[in-house]
Amino acid sequence: MDFGLCIVTTRNVDDVLFAFRHAENYGFTFVGLFDSPYNFMDIYPFLGVAAMETEKVELGRT
Repeated sequence: MDFGLCIVTTRNVDDVLFAFRHAENYGFTFVGLFDSPYNFMDIYPFLGVAAMETEKVELGRT
């Protein structure tokens, strides 16, 4: 069974990376970010940094 996690972006990229790293370490197979230009920060820079900082978790947007 696969489990995924979806989070929202904050102004602090370290908080988002913390969530991505822990999700990967705890066995989640997918981590996504909510894409809402009116409510949250732009997700694509966060996904780019997360791709460099993680190894096996799938990244995406919801």
